[in-house]
Amino acid sequence: MNIFFLLNPIHFFRLLPGTSLLFLLFLAAVSMDVVYRSLAVISGVRHINLSEEKKTNSIQGMYNSIENSRRLLSFTAYLFGFCIFLQMASAFHLIGTSSHLVAMSIADALLVASALAADVFLVLLLLYLFQWYAGARLDWISQT
Repeated sequence: MNIFFLLNPIHFFRLLPGTSLLFLLFLAAVSMDVVYRSLAVISGVRHINLSEEKKTNSIQGMYNSIENSRRLLSFTAYLFGFCIFLQMASAFHLIGTSSHLVAMSIADALLVASALAADVFLVLLLLYLFQWYAGARLDWISQT
């Protein structure tokens, strides 16, 4: 299997099992939620100039939002681990009608799993960095 074949999303999605496709749908929803919450915190921090009591309540609500995002990202990472191990285990269950060698069929299936893992870990890293930046901004404004 050619690596450029995996770079085309149309071909790549056809190779994924159903659990991985469902996970990618879940990851898209989590991504939108984390980006929305982080942008809400960043814009909320930018516009905080309230009285001390309202500022404390507002900052506490933002901390809760950031904490929920962290928990959601952790759950997403664990769910991805479950999905990728299911995909890797199914790579060794082969049907005897393939014209390829057994080792090549296993290597192709593991290549797809590795490509999916690299893409998902990149998305999770970017989401975590974006959420971390929002939390750092919130920490900075709460100390002033």
